[in-house]
Amino acid sequence: MFDFSKRLEDFETGKPTGGRGARGKYNREERAPRSGNFSGSRGGERRGFGPGHTSSRDGGSATTDRPAFGGERKSFGGASRGWFGRTTFWAGAPGRTSYNGGARGKFGARGGRPAGRRLPPQPSYKQYMFTPTDDSGELKFTPYEVTKKFHDFALDDFILKNIDKKGYEKPTEIQEKTLQAIMDGSDMLGLANTGSGKTAAFLIPILHRMLSGVKQRLLVMTPTRELADQIQTEFRWIAAGTFLRSTVVVGGANARNQIMDIKRGVHCIVATPGRLKDLYDRGVIDFSDYGHVVLDEFDRMLDMGFINDIREIMSLLPAERQTVLFSATMSRDIEKHVHSFLREPVQVTIKSEPVGSRIAQEVVFYTTGVDKKKKLHDLLQKDKEGKYLIFTRTKREADRVSDDLRDIGASVDALHGDKSQNLRQRITNNFRTNKIRILIATDVAARGLDIPDVSHVINFDEPATREDYVHRIGRTARAGKQGTAYTFVKGGEY
Repeated sequence: MFDFSKRLEDFETGKPTGGRGARGKYNREERAPRSGNFSGSRGGERRGFGPGHTSSRDGGSATTDRPAFGGERKSFGGASRGWFGRTTFWAGAPGRTSYNGGARGKFGARGGRPAGRRLPPQPSYKQYMFTPTDDSGELKFTPYEVTKKFHDFALDDFILKNIDKKGYEKPTEIQEKTLQAIMDGSDMLGLANTGSGKTAAFLIPILHRMLSGVKQRLLVMTPTRELADQIQTEFRWIAAGTFLRSTVVVGGANARNQIMDIKRGVHCIVATPGRLKDLYDRGVIDFSDYGHVVLDEFDRMLDMGFINDIREIMSLLPAERQTVLFSATMSRDIEKHVHSFLREPVQVTIKSEPVGSRIAQEVVFYTTGVDKKKKLHDLLQKDKEGKYLIFTRTKREADRVSDDLRDIGASVDALHGDKSQNLRQRITNNFRTNKIRILIATDVAARGLDIPDVSHVINFDEPATREDYVHRIGRTARAGKQGTAYTFVKGGEY
């Protein structure tokens, strides 16, 4: 548990929200390794493929499962056997909870009154919910009305034909406000939430420029493998019927195939920064003719520790280039890097519909691991035809929940960073195409994944921050639909 009112205040003022600095709020499997003489690895893209390489920055196998969970943790007295094995909480006043059982005081003593200050009273979990209405119950958000159509822009005929095939008539707000400026070659700073249509907002105008005779290649950097695959999918339908080709360069996948694609010649590389830097170090990539650069989900890449790789790659790109940067937030740290990467950018800020406006949000209180397991089963029984995305804090727990639900006959699988890229892609596709009904995931799936028709999000483990909570529940109620979000919380209502 943590003092959520303090977390909310820090989040709204842009202050670091984790106990380990600005990056402390994220699960270690998604963070890049720190510099220095550390022998252990935290997950990240491989810097080499021979002896002595570091681990995969996109969720490698040598990660730890103990979360970097900023704030205080509260124990509940009494020993109990949980769902996933025996967990012993020693009696005494609340202290920091040890992950191998027991509440430890300031000096490591078990039991009794721990040393150090006591936890403050926990806030009401009504503060945990995202409520987009004012005191009168009226929705604070006024939807933006798009007035232009795609055919109002002087786009390439092939691109317009492919847009028509998809059945799209009007752009989204971010697309309408950025298309012309990017088509004209301006640098762009776009601030918009996930699911607002950012991918097409940069691909459509840049591909138009490339088809119109601007003979420069496109480089897209993105934080996760899943998001890179989605961008590749968007590229293929937008560029269908043209000579433009692309490839994905990410960790966890076969580097040989990626190298062969690049050597055969591609017009676009969609990459995570670590693997991209590695292939450059091996002499595979020449950045001299990549005149279009996109930094997608830049705030996420910054949080994951990719900034040094991004800085180095940006220094290798042509000085005369077009740079497009998209981010969901704009903190002081992000603003500092924006000024170094962009030249007189056009800035577009999108006030998206609040996540909670179409999501029914509920807290599920439980007492023991067995009770938590039973209540999860009860929720899944309420709507047997629903499509569930269940979040856990660790990879090990994701596997355990998946195995338990599979034992009772559920159509389920787990998605996390220990699985290979091909397997993660297959699991995601199975969930997207309804071959499985329940997906258990760590926060690697919380941002960037666009999976249609998710009816329920269940926070089986509490998210570390309000921002993580918003991104998790934002996987449901997409494309104007309704959704439901449950958050499991230990103990009674405060």
